[in-house]
Amino acid sequence: MVEFSRRTLLSAGVGFVGTYSGSRSILGLSGPLKLTSDHPATVLSSQAGTVDSREHATFADFGGIGDGSTNNAEAWQKIADWASRGALAGNTPKIRVPAGRYVSTSIPNLAINRLHIEFEGEVWLINTGPGHSFVLDGGANGAGAYGLRITGWPQIYGTPNSLHGIYARAIFNSEMEFNCRGAGTLSAGLYSEWLGDNKIKFIMSSNEGGLYSKPTYGMHLTNRNDAEETSYNDIELKISGTDTGIILDGALGNNLRSGSIQNCRVGMYATRKAWDNKLWGTDFESNGLDFVDTSRRLSFYGCDINTEGSFMRGSSGARVFGGRMESVTISSGAQNVLLSGMGYNRTGVGKLNDSGTQTRYRDVLNIADRLLHDGPS
Repeated sequence: MVEFSRRTLLSAGVGFVGTYSGSRSILGLSGPLKLTSDHPATVLSSQAGTVDSREHATFADFGGIGDGSTNNAEAWQKIADWASRGALAGNTPKIRVPAGRYVSTSIPNLAINRLHIEFEGEVWLINTGPGHSFVLDGGANGAGAYGLRITGWPQIYGTPNSLHGIYARAIFNSEMEFNCRGAGTLSAGLYSEWLGDNKIKFIMSSNEGGLYSKPTYGMHLTNRNDAEETSYNDIELKISGTDTGIILDGALGNNLRSGSIQNCRVGMYATRKAWDNKLWGTDFESNGLDFVDTSRRLSFYGCDINTEGSFMRGSSGARVFGGRMESVTISSGAQNVLLSGMGYNRTGVGKLNDSGTQTRYRDVLNIADRLLHDGPS
């Protein structure tokens, strides 16, 4: 039997009211036809109305339930299969997920070209399994996936025994926003391998209701293979309460904008595999050490660094334009660091310790002593 809702028939231009039963319908379908109630989760089974024939669907169309207990692993797999078929057909699949708490023992890989997942209202994605809590994997080889949109700030909940909160590899020209509330103890809230030209908004903050499970790293940006760095992404972030806020490793030319990195043992660590990354207006606060730089050409623009920044051996060509640091350490083996138009020693106990090579100073202000100088004091 083929079933239609009244809403479906009216939207198709069928202008009658009531019920109809017969071996053939006015739509040319064989078999009995029944008019049903307008239930939003009704999945049409005719040629004209199957979920497969539509570009847009809802989570409920695939049996998903956000009641905080039902396992939605099967619903997510159906969504991945549906979206993959749509993308292969040249469609732009979109799935809407309404407010709710969606438990899953696993979520499949959702790195599907042009897929848009729109989370509406407060959506919790609760991973009770041992894997990653949200997966966007364009593959270990090949060109990856492009044109994805993950919108609506889903809250990602992992457990101490799960892996990364969000695992993303080989994703390009996409937009995504996540609020990670928990991940595996030895993992990262967001772990990336070879992301390029994306717009990313990411929160992992103990200041917003606490962390359900605290990972070692808030965000870890690295490469997939040689010359496949996470590169030229525009990232807005707010991270607090992890051991290390951000690791830049195999990261090239990324713009980390505004936001804050707080209450971490180390706010940011830039390794020798990172270069030409830039931070704009970021607030480093209440960290044991705000940053450690061993990378090439790391730049700070108007950032507030309230504890200490450290340019260590291997750091080369780092630049600080404006903003403030409480204390600055430039160690032996750090080269060509530029401090320009910035202030330090706001509290009167801050220090500028320089053992580096070819450090350059331009209008550096010792705030507490009100001394402006072009060299270490």
